[in-house]
Amino acid sequence: MNAPADPTPTDPSELREDIARTRERLGHTVEALAHKMNVPEQMRSRVQEAKDVVQDKTEQVISQAEHGAHAIQDKADQLVASLPEPLAQPAERLMMTIRQRPLPSAVVGLGALLVLRRLLRRKKKC
Repeated sequence: MNAPADPTPTDPSELREDIARTRERLGHTVEALAHKMNVPEQMRSRVQEAKDVVQDKTEQVISQAEHGAHAIQDKADQLVASLPEPLAQPAERLMMTIRQRPLPSAVVGLGALLVLRRLLRRKKKC
């Protein structure tokens, strides 16, 4: 007959300690299994983690965009200030319009850049 790998203690106090350790390990195992079986809670936890990541990234992008917008605004103000007087006043009005209506101004600016790009490519082909 093969002897067990972990012999059972014969002393009653050792036996009680062994039972207490076994109960503790079993309790941890049951808790771990219960946690794994709680799929709705796991999904809520994962969804919350994903929301947190998205919110952090969104805040980073917004911060970078605001910083970039301020940098562009500063450069534009410097450029307008360096223009000669006859050009400064129309440039100021243009800058005021851009500040009041940034989205339409961006669309118009993008369109102008695309037209300019196409014209420059045509000149290179000729």
